[in-house]
Amino acid sequence: MVKVAVAEFRAHMSKYLAYVSNGQVVVLTSHGATVAELRQPSDAKDRMKARLDEIASQSRVGDVESPVLDAFEATI
Repeated sequence: MVKVAVAEFRAHMSKYLAYVSNGQVVVLTSHGATVAELRQPSDAKDRMKARLDEIASQSRVGDVESPVLDAFEATI
């Protein structure tokens, strides 16, 4: 991760964009406070697949075919 002030980023934008294209995260700061992060775009499909795999690894599926034995009443 590279931290850089907005003014410095503006002056040397191509240098910092090269960092991003090489996989680094560039954090832009203004008066010492983080205002933005630049990073390579990620594929949403891959992110969602990874998240679903994570959820599946933590889940347990029981009997989903048998009828519910408890009485159920809905009130409207």
